[in-house]
Amino acid sequence: MVLGSLRTRKVVATWSGGLDTTSLIPFMIEEYNAEVFPIFVIRQQENYRAEARAIRYFSRLFLKRYRTKFHSPFKVKTIIPPLEFKKYFPQANTEKTHALRNSDIVNQAVRYALILHIDVILVGSNVNDRMKDSSYSYWRKKTDEIRHGASNHKLQVVAPFQELGWDKKDMVVWCYDHKIPIQKSWSCWKALGMHCGACPPCRRRKEAFKKAQVEDLSGYLE
Repeated sequence: MVLGSLRTRKVVATWSGGLDTTSLIPFMIEEYNAEVFPIFVIRQQENYRAEARAIRYFSRLFLKRYRTKFHSPFKVKTIIPPLEFKKYFPQANTEKTHALRNSDIVNQAVRYALILHIDVILVGSNVNDRMKDSSYSYWRKKTDEIRHGASNHKLQVVAPFQELGWDKKDMVVWCYDHKIPIQKSWSCWKALGMHCGACPPCRRRKEAFKKAQVEDLSGYLE
């Protein structure tokens, strides 16, 4: 869809406290004058405390900076994936146990959007996302699913950064140019005092700052 049609619209945005979803909120407000209603899904993730810390930090910042355009995040608890999969299939590949995790998260956002009478659900996916349920083609199919499932043909899932052909580097550059302290976001799989620096999300984060030629103030253990 054309991003211009989102101008001045009310939107629900999935928010994890990570670099991508955190960048998306000010981007939509500043570039499209959107009114953003974030949803934070507490799914018993290992890095919950660190994600929650990032959510609290940016909520204070955005509420002060954007006032009428940013709403405090709606927090919901739903275990993804269910604990039984980890308990009874401990050797199973995460590509199987965590299959459709992003879809599960978006389902919660759809419910929130329906309650608020909002038609657009935003996700922070970028062009280099590797999960199958985070691709541009998947979100188009997800839109068809929720339209049928909710009997509402206006509903749509939109990944603005994919529409623009952006990767993490582009987000870092935009945040730097707009004085968004994106180093306060959280990418690491763990909930340590600093990013571990070694897990795949940390490596992709480091690479994004390097390619953007922006000083990385995130802080890493290695």
